[in-house]
Amino acid sequence: MLKVLAFHPLMCAVPSFSGDLAREAWASHPYFSLSRFVMTLGGGAIIYLWMGGVADLGYALLETVVNVRVRDMFAAPWEATSIRSFWKWRWNATFQEGLECAIVPGEPVRTEEVDHKKHDGEPKHHDKQKKMSFMQTMFSAFLIFLLSGFFHDAVNYATWGYLSPTTTIFFFLQFLAVAIEFPVSKMMIYRLTPKYIKIVAVLLWLAVSGGLFVAPYMQHGGLAVFASPLGECGNIYEKASNAFGKHTAVAV
Repeated sequence: MLKVLAFHPLMCAVPSFSGDLAREAWASHPYFSLSRFVMTLGGGAIIYLWMGGVADLGYALLETVVNVRVRDMFAAPWEATSIRSFWKWRWNATFQEGLECAIVPGEPVRTEEVDHKKHDGEPKHHDKQKKMSFMQTMFSAFLIFLLSGFFHDAVNYATWGYLSPTTTIFFFLQFLAVAIEFPVSKMMIYRLTPKYIKIVAVLLWLAVSGGLFVAPYMQHGGLAVFASPLGECGNIYEKASNAFGKHTAVAV
C-alpha cells in the first residue's frame, strides 16, 4: 500500500511526468540526452511503485485466502548485477515466469529459494527443467522478449489507439543484451568486476534503452495513466490547501 501512495507525490512533484507538460518535456529533448535518461529512470521508478504496490496488495490477499507463498513480482530491481537477472528475477518476474513456463520445454514446475546476499544479487533456483543448450536458451529468450513486446504494444493500442513498434523494439534490444551478456558473463574479467560497477552498467543500459518503453506513456499525457487512490495531482493539492486553510482559520 505504501508503494501505491508513494508513487503519487513522486509523480506530482515532477510536472514533466504527467499531463501536457510530460508530452512537451519529452518532445523537447533529444533521445540521447541526460534529461531523457533522467526522465526514463524516474518514469521507471514511478511504474515500479505503482505496479509493485498493486501486486503486493493482490498477492497478500491471495496468500491469505489460499495460504500459499506467492513469488514477489519485484525483487529490488535496482540491485540487479546483470540484464538477465533484472528481467528473469527482479522485474515483473511473475509475468516473465509465466511466459517461460509456456515456452521453455521441460517441466516448468520449480521450487525457489531467494537469497540475494549469498548469490551475488541473483535468486537461486532449484529448477526441475532439463538443462538446455545455448541455442535453445537463446531461442526461448527471444520468444519471451518478443511476446512481451507484442503484449505491451497491444496494451498501448487498446489504451490510446496508438500503434507503434517502439516497445517491441525495446524488448528486442533487451534480448540482444542478454544474448551478448550470456557468454561474456562466463569470462574471468566479468567475474572479477566489482558488483557496484555491474549495477551501474545495468542502470545505464536501462536509462538508454528504456526511452523506447517509456515513450508511449510520455507522448500520451505522461504517467497519469496509472490511477492513484489519491486522485489527480491538482485535486490532491487543492484538497490539502483547503484543509490547511480551514485548520489555520480555526486556529486563529
